[in-house]
Amino acid sequence: MVLLRETVSQRKFIRSMEFLPGKHLGNSDMEKVSEKVSSLVDVVTVPENPLGNPGIDPILSLYALSEKMDFIAIPHLTPRDKNSLHLRSQAMSALKLGIRNFFVVYGDPISERIQAKEVRELDVLGTIRTLKDSRNEFKGTPGEISMNVGAAANPHRENELENIERKRSAGADFFITQAIFDSEAMKKEWINGKDYMILAGFIPLKKKSQIDVMEKMGIKFSPDVRRKLENSDNIEQDSVRVVLEIFDDIRDMVSGIHIMPMGKTDLAKTILESV
Repeated sequence: MVLLRETVSQRKFIRSMEFLPGKHLGNSDMEKVSEKVSSLVDVVTVPENPLGNPGIDPILSLYALSEKMDFIAIPHLTPRDKNSLHLRSQAMSALKLGIRNFFVVYGDPISERIQAKEVRELDVLGTIRTLKDSRNEFKGTPGEISMNVGAAANPHRENELENIERKRSAGADFFITQAIFDSEAMKKEWINGKDYMILAGFIPLKKKSQIDVMEKMGIKFSPDVRRKLENSDNIEQDSVRVVLEIFDDIRDMVSGIHIMPMGKTDLAKTILESV
């Protein structure tokens, strides 16, 4: 648990992976992840109620996983499901356990089958400010408590620099991009000339049908990459190759790599071994 208390800003280059805890009792999935990637990652993130479905708490999951491997823990937190009081208490709980990094996302719409109402008392900017301010709830702690808060970046949006600056003004310290399937999207002046951390996000594919699903979600594929993946005889192997090719092209522009393997830890392991 040595790295748990580090902030990502203390690292020059980061290898990061998203972990989705299994919906079953026990920590067997954490043990398997630790066996496969413990020596390959600096950072592990866990989403909060992904796709608007009930999920395993990201803070508890990461703390439990930290007993199996050494890494910087970054729980995702969204204002979708809670008010500012709950967000503040989440941050305090994480800080008390030694977790010093957070990633703020707006959150997917709640699944219709759950029949729950969204809260969204705060937007992303308000959530970032609330997390940073939660440090003031600790009494008698000498000095400022270290904390880094991250937010999402979409290099495909024309006005993304404005969004980045608003998030930075609210207190964002680092950014993780939406999944990249086109290296040209990253070759922009505001990315190359930045003075803050950006991790390049990637999703290795498990099946070809994901291409259309992701495009509907706003993820863009270059014509060449789409053609390679659609004509692939082994989509997992070829998508890993695409990720490595794109990352090699943009490596000097970013502060690290973030893999979202959607449960396929072996794919993340293959990529991380090569970067």
